[in-house]
Amino acid sequence: MPPAFSSGSSSKLRRIIATHPYCPACSTWLSRPARSGNALHRVKNRVESTLASATAVNATKSIPPKNRDLHQALNELRKKAPGQVNLTRLQLAIQGLESERPTARIALLGVNVPVTPRRLIRLLLADASKPQHDWEARILGEESLQNQDLIVRFGTPQNKALQPASSLLPVLFIPAPVLQNQGIEILISSVKVRDASTGLNGDTLSDVLLSPTIGTPASAAGRQSLISQPVHRAAIVAHGLDELVSIAGLLAKTKFQSRSERRLVDIVLNLEEGVKSSALRIIKVDAAKAEEGLQTVRTDLAKALEFQKVWTESGMPGLSRWLASSSAESSVGLSPLLRDLIASLLEATDANIATQAQEARIAAQSKAMTPETRLSLENAISIFSQQGHAELQSGLAAAWSSRNWRKLAFWKLFWRVDDVPLVVADLVTTAWLPRTERAVYELTGRFKQAGVSLPSSSSSTMSSPLQTRAIPIQVDVKEKASSPVNGSLILASTTSTESVSTSLLPPSRAETKTGSVPYRTSSLASTISTSRQTFISTAITSLSSSAQQIVLRALTITGVSASLSALSFLSITNGSIYESATVLALGTAYALRRMQREWEAQCKDLEHGLMDEGRSVLKQTEEHMRRLVNDASQVVEDEAEVRARREAIEAVEKAKLALAKST
Repeated sequence: MPPAFSSGSSSKLRRIIATHPYCPACSTWLSRPARSGNALHRVKNRVESTLASATAVNATKSIPPKNRDLHQALNELRKKAPGQVNLTRLQLAIQGLESERPTARIALLGVNVPVTPRRLIRLLLADASKPQHDWEARILGEESLQNQDLIVRFGTPQNKALQPASSLLPVLFIPAPVLQNQGIEILISSVKVRDASTGLNGDTLSDVLLSPTIGTPASAAGRQSLISQPVHRAAIVAHGLDELVSIAGLLAKTKFQSRSERRLVDIVLNLEEGVKSSALRIIKVDAAKAEEGLQTVRTDLAKALEFQKVWTESGMPGLSRWLASSSAESSVGLSPLLRDLIASLLEATDANIATQAQEARIAAQSKAMTPETRLSLENAISIFSQQGHAELQSGLAAAWSSRNWRKLAFWKLFWRVDDVPLVVADLVTTAWLPRTERAVYELTGRFKQAGVSLPSSSSSTMSSPLQTRAIPIQVDVKEKASSPVNGSLILASTTSTESVSTSLLPPSRAETKTGSVPYRTSSLASTISTSRQTFISTAITSLSSSAQQIVLRALTITGVSASLSALSFLSITNGSIYESATVLALGTAYALRRMQREWEAQCKDLEHGLMDEGRSVLKQTEEHMRRLVNDASQVVEDEAEVRARREAIEAVEKAKLALAKST
């Protein structure tokens, strides 16, 4: 109990209150125990200086040297793992390290309503040797006020005539020595527990008990806002066996992150039918018997021995010892209460990090392709490749022997040279991988159905050697200025440039020339059609120009031969028509033979080009499909999340080392 006050100091305090205007913002100094006028003046000045320093820009906190390493480690943990640690309980632990005499906050939680905790607090803190104090009536309160949450602190009760200080929760100051000596403040609240008929649905987080949510008035209309009030330890108060069963169900559904966290929660059983010893972690009390004994000793102090007997039988000494063991002060190192709080926080953070890592891994695995789907797609790709190569060979073989292609025999070029673009376009369109193109679309649909991520057509999807491979450009050494057919045979279109250095002609007929060939990337489904259109555009231009020049050269040679034949016939007096005809025949034969040789070479280059391009497209398409399947089968986690979890684990380990050194 606090020391008694002299009548002089009490009258002086009343004169100060009567002569000085009252300011609600300064009411905190009135809540302290009155000592003297000078003491009150010092308290007021100290409060003012504290307020000034709290708003100062360069204000720093004075942390005890023994707690600095742990304080710094917990602050780093708050920065590195804000999503894995309970920030309110962490802040409570940090505040406890910032003082030599930290205040321990414990919670007494009633079942649905805090009526029984109020009764027990009154019994624990009441002075049996004195009459009932005003605060006892206030803590019991009216029936309408017994359901409200309350904070109990050491101090002198405020004058009822004065306006109470502004606070989120009602605060009751009680001059109890145990609160001052042990540095304890008590939160009286309740926890919502369903009855047996309703049952418990789902799991309950341990924050419900160790960081209870309190409703505070937010407006005059009665609306409330919820705030979290973390505590160092808590006790659930059950009134009777029915509430004990409900609490047992609640604790069975509560997800405690560690054993140290579970040790912070106890049970107080108010069993008014009698108290018997038990080996369980339950503090049994009989509030009715204790209240009866308190009333008896206040009526007659001579019955103190009887009160002592009743008090012991009620089980209140066990609750008093539990309250005294909740002190956060320690002469050497950290107090057990603060150490248990920090240890439970670190263990809970470890468990949360592991849970998040497991959830992230499960989420990544759910997005990855299953082994059965991968095997099915790989088999489909193998079949696609086999059928594609078979179609390429059979299709081109049928095309070269087709009636349409025979229309372009070398001797028919004289009247069909203008049909070369149409015949080549029809041949490439109908004979170059038409069924394989449809198979690519089917496989693309199966990929999307299996969840394979396919790049869009605007992105570079075939960035493998299909884009960077060498495209043949052949240049005849003798006729590179006049023969476009021996010029570039380009199998690409016009958006990007790639180097080329391969020749389709033998070294005796051509030289290798390095140039730049544009290439446009396309989506997987349109790879074959894009390559076909590119080949048609380049092959038609090249082959049509070559055909025209071959015909022109043949006609030129034939015309020159005819001119020489006529000239020889006219210039040689003894000559005959047979010699002149021989010159014409030889020239014409040479022109036709050269025309046949050049045209067959161009057709052979076209045949090889179609075959090589088809094989290359099939190979690169198959490789690209297999790469997509392989990428979709791998479990890939977000690198940023993995790095954040790694940093959080390092912060937890650092805090554990600092905690071990502090103890």
